[in-house]
Amino acid sequence: MENTQIINPSVDMNRDRAKVDVTSEDKERFFKCILSDQPYEEVISLFDGKLSLKFRALTVQQNSDVVNQITEDKKNGIASDTDAYFITIASYRLALCLQELEGQPFSTITKDKYASSTGTDNYLLARQKPMTSWSTAKLSAFLDAFQVFERKLVQLTSEVQTPNFWKASA
Repeated sequence: MENTQIINPSVDMNRDRAKVDVTSEDKERFFKCILSDQPYEEVISLFDGKLSLKFRALTVQQNSDVVNQITEDKKNGIASDTDAYFITIASYRLALCLQELEGQPFSTITKDKYASSTGTDNYLLARQKPMTSWSTAKLSAFLDAFQVFERKLVQLTSEVQTPNFWKASA
């Protein structure tokens, strides 16, 4: 069964090149994250290795925060069934998953440490705000890398549920 796309194909520029490669080490790391209740992390390289992005899988709470933001956007008349809003949803998710750019933190804003200045903003919007000034090409490239990461998570989730996926270490 193929995953339903969240991102419109018009921004998924590198679909044919973005094949997911899963190694035995990836599976082992992923399974250890499940056992230790830690989000899975992965570094994805772009532009022939000239730029690296570190992603972390969303927690259940972070997924809920995205859903709550979508609900708030609907209430405020921001949400619509358009490509632009689907990109906004993807950038909300990207803002929470993106941990590092070239080994430097993407953002120090966290839910626990964020204090709203207006009552209508929140940590998710604050983390996503810098992306609104990025070029379309940059956002598209980052969303493409994020989509590779999410495809890998789906594949890893499936593969660790198969019998004998992981040979015990000697």
